[in-house]
Amino acid sequence: MSGYTGDPDAEATHALILNENAIEAARAAIPKGPGSPICLDCGDPIPEARRQAQPGCTFCIECQPRHDKRQHIKMLDRIL
Repeated sequence: MSGYTGDPDAEATHALILNENAIEAARAAIPKGPGSPICLDCGDPIPEARRQAQPGCTFCIECQPRHDKRQHIKMLDRIL
């Protein structure tokens, strides 16, 4: 052995945790709301093509139908 005394599993776990923390910190630094590149529902990136086709969108293509359905139900509740 070359002088390495650390536990490889512990080192790998630590590296994974550091990586996950860095990803979360980067996501938290991205502005939220209209025009943001991040979906307000799932937190995944909204593709540039969708943001150009639908300026000001706040949901990715997968989450938009759920949001539309919730909005539709709220509107029906107000009417009825």
